[in-house]
Amino acid sequence: MPTSRNLLLTTKEVAALLGLHPTTLRIARSKHSLNLPFVRIGGAIRYLLADVEAYLARNREGGWK
Repeated sequence: MPTSRNLLLTTKEVAALLGLHPTTLRIARSKHSLNLPFVRIGGAIRYLLADVEAYLARNREGGWK
């Protein structure tokens, strides 16, 4: 059974979560500069919510751990 962490997000949704323009995310994906995994389903690009959350955790700076 799918869980919320297995939820597939669109480029537009992930860009909004990261505070980026979708085009910026597309360019970063094509240049492999974000190290954010994605899934290609046919011609559609999707991101697992768990991967986006892990990306945010890896790139967190400052504050108490």
